Amino acid sequence: MKTTRFQRLCGTAVLTGSLLLASPASRANIVYTVTLDVASLAANTNGPFSLDLALSSGGQPANGLNTVVLTNFLFTNGSAGAADFNTGSETGSMTSSVTLTSSSFDNELSQSFSSGVTRISFNVNETSNTDNPALDQFSVSILDGGLNNIATTDPNGGNTLILSNISTTQTFASVSAYRSTAAGDAPGVVASAVPEPTSVASLLAGLGALGLCAWKKTRRAVAA
Repeated sequence: MKTTRFQRLCGTAVLTGSLLLASPASRANIVYTVTLDVASLAANTNGPFSLDLALSSGGQPANGLNTVVLTNFLFTNGSAGAADFNTGSETGSMTSSVTLTSSSFDNELSQSFSSGVTRISFNVNETSNTDNPALDQFSVSILDGGLNNIATTDPNGGNTLILSNISTTQTFASVSAYRSTAAGDAPGVVASAVPEPTSVASLLAGLGALGLCAWKKTRRAVAA
């Protein structure tokens, strides 16, 4: 039987949709954008404040199983300053890009930002491999002038603003965002994370193609 162009397109759509929805490879990296509203810190005397990026290894010993790459840093109404400290397998700077690899127990970069900064945003691209006996964790925090995490609503007690527990079953839904507490030394900070738009568009395109093929198939069955 001759295969029509539409049938070939549907075959491609089914394959693409299946990969997007089911293949572990399609979920290998979680890509999203983090935004921190830090306007309330401009008049806060507990600074200078710093942005802290950390990737902790749950492996025993640490094995470098996961990597987090951070790019497109934007410090609205200001800029990143000098590094307070960096530990483990951390490379780069918030003036360009940062790479964290879980080859040490703690892989971290803390870098100050100017007092006039009102908003911080950057892109996150993290691998999704399950470490043992505990999961690797990527976190974003803000440190006060004493280099202590500002208090947040993080229920785990880590005072993070963004927390990602990394595993092979991870999806964007497993990335948690918090805010600073009103009673802390830096109230008013709000964190948010949204999936990278092109990833969402690709998924929606695949789902749309699958839906169109299913609709066409139903119409032909009814017509017959």
